[in-house]
Amino acid sequence: MSNNTNNGFTFVEIFISLFILGLISSLIIPRYLSSKSYIALKTSSKELSELFFLSQQKSSSFGITTNVVINYSENDASAIESFTFFLPHSQTLVIEDTIFKIPQFVTCTLSKSITSIQFYPNKSWALLQNLTPLADHYLSILMSYKSVSYPLEFYSESSTIQLIDPP
Repeated sequence: MSNNTNNGFTFVEIFISLFILGLISSLIIPRYLSSKSYIALKTSSKELSELFFLSQQKSSSFGITTNVVINYSENDASAIESFTFFLPHSQTLVIEDTIFKIPQFVTCTLSKSITSIQFYPNKSWALLQNLTPLADHYLSILMSYKSVSYPLEFYSESSTIQLIDPP
């Protein structure tokens, strides 16, 4: 009687286990990274929407005009890098700048070529191209990643700014 028990794993068992682990990882990791990007897109869109709303509200509350400057990329004149919000501090009324940077993976486009937006105390706004006001006050800012887009709509006959969630 031989008491020859094998307590280890065979090469085939280890190979199959590693193959299954690699297969599961190759399916889960890209989905995780992609979902992280979609969450960042949604968060960035909401944050930008809230900054525009804050700019409009501060203009109305303090009875002053506030400005938002659109900063385009030096390499690509149509690519938006960031928005600079010039907002009054709530106690001192000193104008402070808040820069909202567009994440690297997000594409941000405007429905018309403008350089800034001015918010007025009556909750209206003007779109400006090189300090010249444009007649039409409708603007759509589209933030997108792959096939998902979040439009931020400025309606011309209204004082409403609305972030539209994708279906």
